[in-house]
Order: sequence, then structure tokens, then C-alpha cells
Amino acid sequence: MIDYKIREMKECDWQDYRSIRLDSLKDSPDSFGSTYEREVSFSADQWKARLRLSPTIHDAVAYAAIIDQACIGLCSCVISTPGAKIASLYQMWVSPPYRGSGVGSALLGRATRWAVSKDVKCIRL
Repeated sequence: MIDYKIREMKECDWQDYRSIRLDSLKDSPDSFGSTYEREVSFSADQWKARLRLSPTIHDAVAYAAIIDQACIGLCSCVISTPGAKIASLYQMWVSPPYRGSGVGSALLGRATRWAVSKDVKCIRL
């Protein structure tokens, strides 16, 4: 069993977020709606903006799985409109050496608990 922690990512964590997001795009380019080539050139402000709410998002959270200060997994959950009973899961990814270790389940569990606390009844991919 590996010893990891799940942490909510905040705007101040943008460098860690950038690192794990780019790793995920390199490893699984067909799994995301963007590309490594597009996102690698994002500015610090663009990365920070991804970790805060925008006018088109009512509520959102991003979680990272961490081992020894290194991000090994990522997922986000978004509620698009106030009062919505459906949330969407985005950018779910676990680093290949940690797949099958429970990290993905832990990330999904944390995102699910967050969504339920917001009175969401369904989470979709």
C-alpha cells in the first residue's frame, strides 16, 4: 500500500497543477479535450485562472493525489449552474506507476463527497 494524501488545489498551487496536467496530457493525449502542445505555453495567469471560478462555472474543485510533495493524480468536479443537481467530472488521471493502487478511487471518492455536500444527485463524465 502506498502512502499518499488527497489535497484540494488552490490558485497558489498552480505550478503543481501545471506539472500534473502536462504529465497527463503527455501520457494520455486521447483522453482530454486539449493537447500538451497547446497547454505547455500557457502563462502563469492562465494556470491560476484554471484553479478559480469563472463566469461560466457556479462551483468547482480540483484535487491532487500527493506523495512526497509530488502530484501523482488529478481530478476536478464542476457544477455549472446554481441549484444544479448534476456535476461533471473532468481531467481524471493517475500517473502510470500508481494505477491500480487505489489513488483513482480515492480521488473519485473525494470529488463525490464534495458534490454530495453541494446537494448534487448525479456526477457525469
